[in-house]
Amino acid sequence: ALSYKGDVNAAAIPEAAHRVALAFVKALIAAGSGSPVRDALNTALSGEEEPSTSVVSKAAYKALVKEPAGSSPLHALRRAQVAAQKAPEWVSEGVCKSRLGRQLLGAGKGCDLATDGLPEGVSEQLAIVYIDWVCKHHEELAEPANVAMALDYALEMRAVQDAGYSLAGRTPKTIAQAMEAYALTTVKFDKDEIFEPNPYGIKGLFLTNVTIPAKTTVQVPYDNPFNGGPDKYELGPGSKEGRGSLPCTVRVAEIGSLRELIQEGKKLNNCLEDRYDSQVKYVIRARQR
Repeated sequence: ALSYKGDVNAAAIPEAAHRVALAFVKALIAAGSGSPVRDALNTALSGEEEPSTSVVSKAAYKALVKEPAGSSPLHALRRAQVAAQKAPEWVSEGVCKSRLGRQLLGAGKGCDLATDGLPEGVSEQLAIVYIDWVCKHHEELAEPANVAMALDYALEMRAVQDAGYSLAGRTPKTIAQAMEAYALTTVKFDKDEIFEPNPYGIKGLFLTNVTIPAKTTVQVPYDNPFNGGPDKYELGPGSKEGRGSLPCTVRVAEIGSLRELIQEGKKLNNCLEDRYDSQVKYVIRARQR
């Protein structure tokens, strides 16, 4: 537990990491003194002397004790909580990249309860509810970056905007616009950023002195009659405008940095050249690798 350092890019070990380490050490001490291990974890991680709700359920506890030694204790806990909901493993990646993967949320604001029956503000009880929500909606969220963004958005709403903010009755679709706006104010990047190669083994292409086969038809998204475009383009020898009829060099290569991404947008005259919101979406996906 003491080896957990939180954000490795931080200038110093953040206070939240110290609190995580202290909570797990307290659980170890209590368990070593004879308390049932799960009870010791619930007391230490919830921040309550007598927890009213189990932070570590029986199913989560079974998954937690199977976690390999040496991993972050907080990440091990979050992975176990996701596993208890029988959600895909990638969901836990998103949970660990969110605020829930950096700190414990404690017991909430005093003794007052919000309209959803949970302590006002953020708490470990709320973390369980939010994890349950992303697990139920994992198909709509589709990728770890969206899981992390949904959790961080909902936690901030509860922490600073509405102490009783709840995801109950909401879906990823109903909060999508708010999540996008939240991403624009939280995702930061500098002049350039190197992207990791794709993990799927997708390779590029390099061909010389080639022509597009005759009667090839291509449909370009958004370039339809409604937007003033032709909808479809005929390519290759014999085509109306002779597009792709002359031998040329074709290269398809993976974009390896933010600067390359913007350069491609400039060449194609699309939104990636100067629209920050479009760049943010690509950077989020690249970072989750």
